[in-house]
Amino acid sequence: MKAKILLLACSLLLASVTIGMCAGDPVYFVSPMIGGHIFDGTQDLDDRPTYVFGLGAEWDRQYGLEAMFNFTDTEFRPSGDDVDVWGARLDGYYNFLTDQKFIPYISMGIGGNHFNQSGSDTDHLTIDYGLGAKYFLNKSFAFRCDLRNIVGYNHNYDNFIYTAGFSWFFPVAGENRETKKKVVLDQDGDGVPDTLDQCKDTPMGISVDAKGCPLDKDQDGVPDTLDQCKDTPMGMSVDAKGCPLDTDQDGVPDTLDQCGDTPMGISVDAQGCPLDTDKDGVYDYLDKCPGTPIGASVDQSGCWEIKPLYFQNNKSDIVARYAAMLDALAAVMLKNPGLNIEIQGYTDSIGSEAYNKELSQRRADTVKAYLVSKGIDAARIKSMGYGESRAVAPNDTPEGRALNRRVIIKIK
Repeated sequence: MKAKILLLACSLLLASVTIGMCAGDPVYFVSPMIGGHIFDGTQDLDDRPTYVFGLGAEWDRQYGLEAMFNFTDTEFRPSGDDVDVWGARLDGYYNFLTDQKFIPYISMGIGGNHFNQSGSDTDHLTIDYGLGAKYFLNKSFAFRCDLRNIVGYNHNYDNFIYTAGFSWFFPVAGENRETKKKVVLDQDGDGVPDTLDQCKDTPMGISVDAKGCPLDKDQDGVPDTLDQCKDTPMGMSVDAKGCPLDTDQDGVPDTLDQCGDTPMGISVDAQGCPLDTDKDGVYDYLDKCPGTPIGASVDQSGCWEIKPLYFQNNKSDIVARYAAMLDALAAVMLKNPGLNIEIQGYTDSIGSEAYNKELSQRRADTVKAYLVSKGIDAARIKSMGYGESRAVAPNDTPEGRALNRRVIIKIK
């Protein structure tokens, strides 16, 4: 499987070199080298010096194609027989840092090994890959070192050849390799050739990436030169200024906004929702009673309304249906220790004024006693009887009198 993968990689590299050959005229070179041949342990061959000769061509100092030949005189360990190993291969390679004196490269190729042992010949198909470097002393002469892994295709061995030597380059028709230059088009003058530039109309003076496109540090699609929010989190939708979208313009990006339709000019919290200072469920901009005590149930205007308690004629007992309402009031007072109330008792006009005054007081005291029984400090409750004063309905009908027999609870 390894050999097949390498064979495919070699084919791709050789194909890319072939394409690169179209980029310009070749410069030829020869490379005599010497080094060592390390054999796979399964071959039972001694590691010995090897001699290598290369003949090749380069295009634009970037792509190269080279035929390499090597000879190793070794010995078969079990029998002591002399073994001559001849190798030949065709390699494609790619140079890096082509404008420097020191140029590293990678290489891959295909070839074969010929083994001669006591008159017996064996041929193996090989695949090789490796890396190396050249250091140019002048325009035509470079020291060179190279390391290759030689894989026996379908023979399951890995050999290594390391070499050092030199390469001598000679240009075509006397042209010097440094003076033979292509005219590189760069229409927007950003330093990236048009053949590589994916953004050919970049304005002058704009910093660009390797693809010739304006730098976009946060990768939101808006160049840094126009981006007013350069640290937008990855994947967040932005506007033309490069800032996260904020449809309702409340200062909270849509991706974080839990209330995306907040009216313009309304103060919001970190979730983008209008403020609700008293936590009653009604936003401040709609709340007509912004100081609602904690835990109080409010209407749609945000107001806490404590409804009156009505009493039977000449009675001060609390009707059972008001128990839930008083329990809720007690719960709110327990959550709000600073909340005090006044309980106001009233009657209808039947009976003497003095009696009605006393009856209204009993009604207020009865409600106070109920709240105290629920754990409310009596000092927080003021109870007052106002008799038949402050009537809310005429006393000349049964219905009017029923409305006047009441207790009102006021927040102080």
